[in-house]
Amino acid sequence: MFCPTCKALLKLSAHKTCMNCGALVEGKLEFSEQIKHKSEIKSQEQAIETMATVQKRCPKCGNKTAFFKSQQIAYADEPETEFYKCTKCQHVWRSMYTM
Repeated sequence: MFCPTCKALLKLSAHKTCMNCGALVEGKLEFSEQIKHKSEIKSQEQAIETMATVQKRCPKCGNKTAFFKSQQIAYADEPETEFYKCTKCQHVWRSMYTM
């Protein structure tokens, strides 16, 4: 909604005046909001299924395949951290890249 006087986006004060130009805004004001919902929201399990897999030995069960992702969690001049999740026992561990 816009102010009928100054044509700016209408921001009303407690006294129903435009906060931009001070014009009194008369009449009944109706505001509505429409919220759109996403029809598909990926669950955490679905997101993990799309992760890359690598040949990495799980320190807990010895399985040789793990989901993999790398992420910068420290400063930009520090190495990325590799995150692994075992495809068998779901154990999660991480390691730092070495330069």
